[in-house]
Amino acid sequence: MIYFNKRLYEGEWVDDQRSGYGREVYPNGNAYEGNYFRNKAHGQGKFTWINNCYYEGNWEYGNKIGQGKWVGSHGETYIGDWKDNKANGYGTLTWGPNDVYEGQWKDFLKHGLGIDKFANGDFYDGSFIEGLPEGKGTYIWQNKAIYVGDFWKGMKHG
Repeated sequence: MIYFNKRLYEGEWVDDQRSGYGREVYPNGNAYEGNYFRNKAHGQGKFTWINNCYYEGNWEYGNKIGQGKWVGSHGETYIGDWKDNKANGYGTLTWGPNDVYEGQWKDFLKHGLGIDKFANGDFYDGSFIEGLPEGKGTYIWQNKAIYVGDFWKGMKHG
């Protein structure tokens, strides 16, 4: 079906609503392919943006929730828990050749306990608040220097 705004949907219908498996292409080139329920992405599906970023995973009534994978336009990848359309819970983000964060997330920010491993060999294991080291943690530099203690807004503190 082609809508008046040039949106295209091909797939299953139930009671005049998109339900079951389908594919929808939006006028801007973004696309969703997967399961629908009552006109919303629901179950497993993949949303691809025109810049080749994508989210593939679980949907509930049009929202990303549960387990999913997001891949950004520069190859960065998040695999983990989703809630309210954002990384929330436990997950792993990789970016660059060897940069990895594994730990807790809140609203797509590092939040809670986690481990940051950087391509240059530096390593942080500890607490994060709103994306920055805060609270107790250990930072080990590539030259093996170590700081064990408190962090505040991303800086050594104490």
